[in-house]
Amino acid sequence: MDKRNTSSGFTITSANFEPGTALPEIHTCEGKPFAAGISPALEWTAGPEETRSYAIVFADQSLLEAGNPNYAYHWAIWNIPASTQSLAQGIGGYEQYQARGDILLPSTLGSAEHRQARGLKHFFGPCPSWKHFCTQGASPRVKDFYSFTLYALPENLMDVPPYEPEANENYVDTLNAFFAMRALDRTEIRAHSDAAPNSLPFPCPKE
Repeated sequence: MDKRNTSSGFTITSANFEPGTALPEIHTCEGKPFAAGISPALEWTAGPEETRSYAIVFADQSLLEAGNPNYAYHWAIWNIPASTQSLAQGIGGYEQYQARGDILLPSTLGSAEHRQARGLKHFFGPCPSWKHFCTQGASPRVKDFYSFTLYALPENLMDVPPYEPEANENYVDTLNAFFAMRALDRTEIRAHSDAAPNSLPFPCPKE
């Protein structure tokens, strides 16, 4: 079910999917390497008058509800100017990163994904059915629910906390908590995916 905070009229939508529906395969790892996929287009209404910037966090709500935040937070982007009310499809996507070896983002933006220890910052596409790949289809696909949470923030060019893996290996989790504490308002849009990859960056677990 789609859950959005609309008490102030602050809402987020996407031209690529309807709230509560499946993310199109282009945004997921379906038939691609683990974590591949490009971010969807996102649009939103203006935040409170005091808003100076926005941040967006992409998270696996199913993992959060299962008590597994270490892998739940996938991607964050911040220092989006208050004058901006949309992001184009494919901001910092995996394919662009692989092709160029850099992050296709304006220099004022910050971006991070949850495999921060490897120094990667691209969009981390949903890939909940990786065990389906490992078992050659013997394990059923898993459908997880995901959220894009938009934060309206009172600061521009925010200095975010440094990555400290000894405190929290998932840097996006740290960033999400930082944005949540400072937010003037927040809203979100949800979708789901059962995507399975065609390759993994780690060995399949032995049964």
